[in-house]
Amino acid sequence: AVLDLLLQRPDLYPKLASAIDELIADPHPGVRLQSGLHLVRLWDLDRSGFWVRLESRLKDESNLSILKSLINNVVGRLLHSDPERTTALAVSMTKRFSEHPERQAELDEALASVCAVLWVSHEKEAAYEVISSWIDNRESRADELIQVLQTTRGALVIGLEDDSKPANQEIRRRAIELTSQIVVKVSGGLKAHFASEEKTARQTAAARDDAKLLDTACMQIYFAVGASDSKQIENSPISAQNLSLLFEEVTPLLEGIGEHATPHTVYYLLRLLEFLLPIDPARSFDLLARAIKEGGRETGYQYESMGADLLVRLLGIFLADHKELFEAEDRRSALIDCLEIFMEAGWPAARRLLYRLPELIQ
Repeated sequence: AVLDLLLQRPDLYPKLASAIDELIADPHPGVRLQSGLHLVRLWDLDRSGFWVRLESRLKDESNLSILKSLINNVVGRLLHSDPERTTALAVSMTKRFSEHPERQAELDEALASVCAVLWVSHEKEAAYEVISSWIDNRESRADELIQVLQTTRGALVIGLEDDSKPANQEIRRRAIELTSQIVVKVSGGLKAHFASEEKTARQTAAARDDAKLLDTACMQIYFAVGASDSKQIENSPISAQNLSLLFEEVTPLLEGIGEHATPHTVYYLLRLLEFLLPIDPARSFDLLARAIKEGGRETGYQYESMGADLLVRLLGIFLADHKELFEAEDRRSALIDCLEIFMEAGWPAARRLLYRLPELIQ
């Protein structure tokens, strides 16, 4: 009530300042939380006083729930207003419980979104260094990296509007590069896992986290381009020309996702390629074949009934509408390889399509 009152009566601030200081340091955690959340009322009234009180509260607070709430609801609102000072504050918070790794990891999960925005939107190197350290230690940082990937979803397609600002192109580039950096790291981890003959419980747990990160990266692209909202690319908010540009930009990223993807990831990667197929049929088929022959076969996608139905449907579209693609011998071989993988798994639809290939590609 004291802080809300200042919105109507800023002249009372000198008299109420001591009461505000007492409230944000109150012994009761509920009082500290509500006072901290309302500190933004001082933003236009006393910017310096606001920062001093916020930084002091974050430095002295021991309650993790309060800290996470302040990071999400106060610090998170300052990212674009004062990115320089927010960066310094966020980076300092990544060392807040350095002697207690479990508490620090819980706090870092809340800081992940902040650091992601500070790097992708404002190119703050200190925030990028924090994220890079998480990538290098991904075995214990999966939760933080999932938050980073989810936070950068919108940035993957920013700048694709016809009236977009030039700076948005750089934001999109950093978002794609950061996602690619995570995918390369986890893909390497999965490759080592599948190549290992004896797998310990720790290695299996790490591989499970890597697979989850790979799946999260795929899903962010899937949702960002609008593949989940409409089966018709004409209804996409992004123009066909700009979708073509994005498709080219994310191709290396999609290749990396397909290398060691689990069945769930392969399924949504193929759904994404189905959406983008009208934009670039050749690129879509090449990525589809790569995912089926590499990650799909490795993790058992061919044994999933929904996966078989989707593949047969997609190959039917390629053969009906874009059969000129298969004039190239390498694509004909890739097509046959994909069908044989599913035929060996016992799917009649794949067998029928394989037997009909000579007439379909004439």
